[in-house]
Amino acid sequence: MTQKLLLTILLFGLVLGVCEAAETDAFQAAKDRSSLGRRDAVSVEQTTTAGSSQWIAPYHPLYQWSDVSAVEVPWELITHLVLGYVVPAEISANEYTVEPPSWFGTQRWSDGAQEYIDAGHLAGRTVTCMLGGAGSNPGGIWNRATSPENVPTFAANIVAELQLLGFDGMDLDWEDGVDYQGLVRLAQELRATWPDAVITIPTGFTGEDAAPLAAAADAVDAFMPMSYIAIPQWGGWTLPSPLTPLYVIGANKNSVEWVLQAWIAAGVPSSKIVMGVGGFGLVWGDTNGDGRAPIAPYTNGGGGLAAGESDGIASDNSVSQSWLSETLAEHPGAFVEAWDAAHEISYWHTATEFEQVTVDELYCGSWRGCAATEDVSLVFYETPKSIRTKLLYIDQNNMKGMMFWTLSQMRNGSAYPILEAASATTPRRTLGLKTPRRASRWNGVIQAYGADSMRR
Repeated sequence: MTQKLLLTILLFGLVLGVCEAAETDAFQAAKDRSSLGRRDAVSVEQTTTAGSSQWIAPYHPLYQWSDVSAVEVPWELITHLVLGYVVPAEISANEYTVEPPSWFGTQRWSDGAQEYIDAGHLAGRTVTCMLGGAGSNPGGIWNRATSPENVPTFAANIVAELQLLGFDGMDLDWEDGVDYQGLVRLAQELRATWPDAVITIPTGFTGEDAAPLAAAADAVDAFMPMSYIAIPQWGGWTLPSPLTPLYVIGANKNSVEWVLQAWIAAGVPSSKIVMGVGGFGLVWGDTNGDGRAPIAPYTNGGGGLAAGESDGIASDNSVSQSWLSETLAEHPGAFVEAWDAAHEISYWHTATEFEQVTVDELYCGSWRGCAATEDVSLVFYETPKSIRTKLLYIDQNNMKGMMFWTLSQMRNGSAYPILEAASATTPRRTLGLKTPRRASRWNGVIQAYGADSMRR
């Protein structure tokens, strides 16, 4: 009787051990499936272009989350997602942290961010958090938080907040009243606090901030110049200038070439520079009422064709991929698609400088006081051809890749023509997913793994 009981106990223990091992293996497999390498292990997918891995990194600010949900992000077309945004906040005297804007709400931010992070990690992609943005420095809060005495606690609090959700790093978008020494201090403190974080700094479109920010080069993964600014007539410019022009043209130095050379001159290698590309476009028309409108880039240097036009009509949220597609469909034959071989620019224009097309559905918030329709003669927007040209420039100049402002602006139904062109010719980098920092995250990851809609 004793021998039989002992045998039964041994057999039961053996079965239990096998079950536990199987359960452990299954759990580990679930973790592995969601751990398609971020920084722990790097893998490069074979594509049609040779060379080093290039970033494809769109921004996705929280006010556009409803346009592209976590399960709708084209994870297979990107390497990074920069999710926005949080801003500096004061906890008490001399102690600072970050939090979402008050109008959005903390819980809404946490829940939404978690969905994007889990979906991105499931696809093996890197998801970082945008800190700041235009208007995020009221009362100089960035300046106070990054002072020598406050920056260690500020950095520690940033890391704690982002790691709690599972972010892979941060994007330091300090745009107003920038203290470059303070920004460098913050980047260095964050690197010391979180050694394997992905840290980026978006920078200006002129390269004037290259010299003061070069000291942060060892602390960041990349600088990302916003070389997609819609340039108005500030005096002596050769206009109209497209978004993200590659080369210096005439009196208009606004270009990727200009800003890249500034960073190289500051001692920062081109391999640390990510090209900023507009996910939005830009339109021009007869804004001065002289009866003539620009129909080609770089034709107005203060005289000649369309003289006196000083600025584009609309850009950013107004001129998106879907807006362009709808406008061309609504006005067949009204615009001629053109390619400027010398400047490698895609654009659409009316047949003559005396013709304009009345377009509608431009993005007009009530606070802007603009009309819902505009008369347009010239449209700038990226095309697969212009993107391929930019990718060739990136490869030839050993740049790190490209970032886009923003993801939702590039969407046209279920398609993303710009990202599809970039992805088709770019080596793809995936960075290894780490063990999550809180156990509850595994439940969401494992449950999400079973959702077919999240398998790209």
